[in-house]
Amino acid sequence: MARYSDLSPLFGDELTSMAVEILNFFNPLNSEKMQEELDIEIPFSIGGLLKWYNKRAPQDRSNRIWQVCELIKKFENQGLLVPAGSKNGSPPLNSCYYMMKETSSIERLGLLWLGKYLGKGFISHHIPNNLVFITGKTIKGDLAVGSGILLNDKLVLTCKHVIEDMKLDAHVKVRGISYLIEKHEVHSCLDVGFIVLKESVHKDYYHKDVALRDAVLMEDIVIAGYPKIPSNLNPESPIFQSGEVIGGSTSYFGKHKLLLISAISRPGNSGGPVLSLDGKVLGIVIQSLEREKEESDFGSTPLPFFACLPTSEIIKAFNEMKLSIDYKLPIEDFQ
Repeated sequence: MARYSDLSPLFGDELTSMAVEILNFFNPLNSEKMQEELDIEIPFSIGGLLKWYNKRAPQDRSNRIWQVCELIKKFENQGLLVPAGSKNGSPPLNSCYYMMKETSSIERLGLLWLGKYLGKGFISHHIPNNLVFITGKTIKGDLAVGSGILLNDKLVLTCKHVIEDMKLDAHVKVRGISYLIEKHEVHSCLDVGFIVLKESVHKDYYHKDVALRDAVLMEDIVIAGYPKIPSNLNPESPIFQSGEVIGGSTSYFGKHKLLLISAISRPGNSGGPVLSLDGKVLGIVIQSLEREKEESDFGSTPLPFFACLPTSEIIKAFNEMKLSIDYKLPIEDFQ
């Protein structure tokens, strides 16, 4: 006889759906509606959630009770769900909660803020909807690859050197769909460039809550992009690397400010986003900072520092470009 419980780990769309269902159920703004549908009293319990799953939910998840309880406990430990006592019955089904979270105007446009609670895997699953695969040819005619991040339905942020170091193909790709390039512009000195698409990406195909914000020292990050992998059967499959912000803004030979990161970047990552766990763009990958071997390093291999261009420099560059007349950068101001 097959086991009733499904003990497989949650990931991807199933994790997202379950998290949203749990938070909506315990959201006080939905209390009146849930009371009418289920004939239960406030505060709501895990048992009430299972009753909703059995009766009204888009999908019955009663066979996922262990994952439901684990997710609720995680949200409780992170302060997203607040304990509200207990009802008659056995734990954990008698435990009651309220969902407590105030979101900014940008966060309300989507669900990427959940990455703060669900982790790097959540961001890595969702951000490819905004990752841009940029291709072209080098002077020698070899394939060149770069990365970018879609900031709205038409505007792609990338590096200046990604655009200038290759002859761009006529199209870029987002989630495997080709979009014709209308125009592009690069900053005169900062390593910042933008590509404008001819047609808008459909509003349901990308995350509208992607926005720029300043980084916090030692916060967790995810970098995403399309580094070239030898003999890779699917070069359009994004690669992710996690790390931390390890250094504040650093002047690089007087050219511009940089953020140092511990995540490893490779050729092809250039122009790709450095993301916080709440889905905000903290910068774009630009280069590694190599140093010459010193005498005291005898017998050792110099290790590079990996760097990104921070949002403050990106915003500064954009405001000095012609594109700023017709387009606006999404910036998280927490309003």
